[in-house]
Amino acid sequence: DVLAAWDRRTNVESRGAVLFSLWALGFAASQPGGVYERPWSFAAPTQWPDGLADDAAAVSALVATVESMEAGGIPLDLPWGEFARSPDGAGGTLPSNLGMGSLGAFRVGFFEPNPAGGAPIFNGGTSWVAAIEFGEQVSARAILPYGNFAVRPEGIEEQYSLFARGELRGVNFSEATVAAATVFEERLGRGE
Repeated sequence: DVLAAWDRRTNVESRGAVLFSLWALGFAASQPGGVYERPWSFAAPTQWPDGLADDAAAVSALVATVESMEAGGIPLDLPWGEFARSPDGAGGTLPSNLGMGSLGAFRVGFFEPNPAGGAPIFNGGTSWVAAIEFGEQVSARAILPYGNFAVRPEGIEEQYSLFARGELRGVNFSEATVAAATVFEERLGRGE
């Protein structure tokens, strides 16, 4: 019933994503030959994988997942955002709408088991996203909540809550909007 009611997303409020993700990871681990009856192939690149390689193993994996969640006191319909968390920049976490890329998510988050138990630990994922509209005046929205910084730039943490909600921030293109948003300026001349 939980999987049938699931919206097939990993939005913060999605109920069923936790059950599906834990089942899919457990099932995949039990199938060294692959999980699909008809896997994706270079010979048929426009055809999706289809069917389960072993229906009985899939059901057994689902039963094991349900039993494990119930034993751990985790509701089968736990909202995804209570399970998957992103850092908030202040040492805490925010509900995340990032899903696992290996399970088909577009907004990808990588999570690792939490040695203390509870929600998994977010350790990376989608880093820079932009939507750009070209026209008489360029309009864009983007987000860079983290990246490979030696020293994290000031202002990055301000994007964490937008990132956790799946939102983008405006991008400054005109001289006026760039000037209004500038917090540091450095001018270089020739030979400098």
